[in-house]
Order: sequence, then structure tokens, then C-alpha cells
Amino acid sequence: MKEEYVNKILAAELEDSFLQRKQMELDSLLEVTNAINRNASERDLFQIYGFILKAQMQIDNLIIFYCKEGAWDKVHSVGNIDDEQTSTSSILPSWYDEKKVRFFEPSNDMLPKGFQVLLPVFHKERPLAFVLLSELKVEMGEELESKVTFIKTITNIIIVAIENKRLFRKQLRQLQLGKEMELAKKMQTMLIPQKLPDDKTINLSAIYMPHFNIGGDYYDVLPIGEHKLLSCIADVSGKGISAALLMANFQALLRVLGKESKTLSELVEKINENVVEITKGDRFITFFVAMYNRQTRNLTYVNAGHPPPILFDGSQITKLSYGSTIIGAFDKLPKIEVKSLNIPKNSLLIMYTDGLTELTNQRGVFFDEVLLEDFILSKSFVNSHKFNEALLSKLIKFKQNRPFTDDITILSWKFN
Repeated sequence: MKEEYVNKILAAELEDSFLQRKQMELDSLLEVTNAINRNASERDLFQIYGFILKAQMQIDNLIIFYCKEGAWDKVHSVGNIDDEQTSTSSILPSWYDEKKVRFFEPSNDMLPKGFQVLLPVFHKERPLAFVLLSELKVEMGEELESKVTFIKTITNIIIVAIENKRLFRKQLRQLQLGKEMELAKKMQTMLIPQKLPDDKTINLSAIYMPHFNIGGDYYDVLPIGEHKLLSCIADVSGKGISAALLMANFQALLRVLGKESKTLSELVEKINENVVEITKGDRFITFFVAMYNRQTRNLTYVNAGHPPPILFDGSQITKLSYGSTIIGAFDKLPKIEVKSLNIPKNSLLIMYTDGLTELTNQRGVFFDEVLLEDFILSKSFVNSHKFNEALLSKLIKFKQNRPFTDDITILSWKFN
């Protein structure tokens, strides 16, 4: 009878202990859930996790390695930890093969000293975290498998919650960046001429295709006095918002200095000085600028390191290559050569950026200057609008399924 009575007491105590552990686990899960719902910080979530494992699971030491933006970081630790032995360099490539909880002997080569358990957290084939634990202590009546299951559950909840917070922040940043890019695109579109000269003496047409919605290409046409047109095409080194901002500065410079400068050489010198002051030599601009006199049919130009515009006068092709070096690379330009030529009637002038001749098709063939010149010869009889329509159709057909990989800007002139 006495032995039976003792067994009943032990059974009752074990059941009570079991119920207490389950209640503790439920309370822990509730605490974590409430913390996630109130949008607790990553630091707070890791601290809650560390407290639960140390105080309630009797785990003396733990480390959490978490992957942020492709880089590993030791985000939390509990216990007596040797920082030198438990840096991110202690993460072994062989851990990536461990998709389940694995136990090791006290002395092993897989984990730092004092750790015996590796708990990986994966999303599909991508590791999100590795948790290192010291020995798992099991109380009387407690099952190791049940304890491991709870630790895995709460670890996954914490890591996935933190990963979701990170992805949400990333999504917000991308949304904000998208709004900023859209605004920048609208602002840049305002800088591009909305109407080009089109009358009995001359007609112009443009193709403007920034690669990332905003780009570093720019063109402009400004009336100077009664008979003159100042025109340019330019390409800033680099891409994105920074290139677009420099191009906005460049446009402002051109519009102010273009009316103040007495000669093209003076204009190019002043623009170079201002660009160097703005960029400190970190960026450069290829730049072609021309002044055309409708009355005399004289075209004066300077080419500052830009792909030479192509002029077809009805009988021969001329590349407008004279000028200077790129803008923004030197405090003072080594030399500036101004070239003048007379433009016969029915001539065609094509100004473009290097995105055009660097376009490739699926076989890796470039739409180079030879192909461009052949196309100019075949379409020299049409006006600038029809020429650009045909050229754009040609480029789309040429590249086939390959995307446009750079900004492309084309400014076509038809001299009547």
C-alpha cells in the first residue's frame, strides 16, 4: 500500500510538473506573440528570446547569427561567451548542409567551445539564422524531443518575425525610392524641350529613352536672337539620380551661359569651369554644342569628347569630330577647336549618345556607326520626324528580345 501511495504521489508530481512546463511554454509563446503584435524592435525580440531560453529552458549559453542583406552578424548572445571564438568567422560552410537541429559531443570541431547544439533556420534553401546552444538539460519526466520542438518553434517564430520586419522595411524603402524616382523622372522630363523648331527652313525631332526612367543624357535647342539656334547633346558619366542631378545643373548652366557667352569656345570654357567646381573631378560629361544661323546656313560647333554627329549633305557623310576633350575632367581644357561649315539644302544631321551605337542584338552584334550611316543614307530624303520613327522601329527590330541597356538620345535635323 505504501509503495502504491508513493507511486501515486510521484505520478501526480510528474503530471503537475508536465502541466507547469506546458503552461510556461504557452505563456512564453503568448509573450512573444504580444511583442510581435506591438511591433517590438529586433533588439527586444532577441532579448525576450534569450530570456526564455536561459531562464525557462535552462540553457546557459546561446548565440544567434542572423543574415542581413547577405551578410552575417552576431545579433544576440547569452552567457559566458568568448567573442573571439564566436565571431561570424566561426560560421562554417558545412552548416549550410544542416537543415535540422543537430547535437554534437562536448568537444567537437563544428561548434565553438562550450556549444553542443546547432539550430538552423532556413527559408527554402536560404539560411536565415544559425542558433548555437550549450547543453540541453532535461528534468525528470521531461522529454528531450518535446523540449527541442518547443525551442525550434519559438526560434522560428522569432526569426521569421524579424525577417518579415526587415522585408517590410525594405519594401517601404523601395516604395519611397519609387516615388522619388517618379518625381525625378517628371522633373527631368520638364528639362527636356517639349517643342522643337519645325518650319519651312528646318525641322527637328528627338528620341529620348532613359534606361532607368531617369538618366544622364540631355539635349536642348535654344533660340539665340532672331536667326540663330544654339543646340547641344550631352551624356553624364554614371547613371541614376546623381547623374540626373548633374544634368539638371548642366542644363541651367547652358541656358544662362549660352546667352551670355560671345563665342562657343567661351561657352565651353565656362561650362567646364562650373562642372569641375560642382563635381570636383568625380564626374565628366561628353558634350556636343552647335550654333546654327538659319539666314546664312552656317553651322559652328565644338565637340567635347562626344560621339561625332553625322551630317549627310546629299552627296557625302561628314563626322563632326573637331573640338576639345570631355567636360569636367580638367580644371582648364587643353585646347578648344571651333569648326564652321556651310549646310546645303536637304541635308540631314543626326546627333546621338553612345547608347545608340552600343546597342547589341542577340548575336552580340553592335548597331555601330557603319549601320547607322547606312540607315542615314537609306532615309536621307524624309523629314526628321519620319526619320526618327523609322530609326526607332529599326532599333527595336535589331535588338529583338534583348532590352535596351543604356540611355539613348537622338536629335535629328532636316535642313530644308
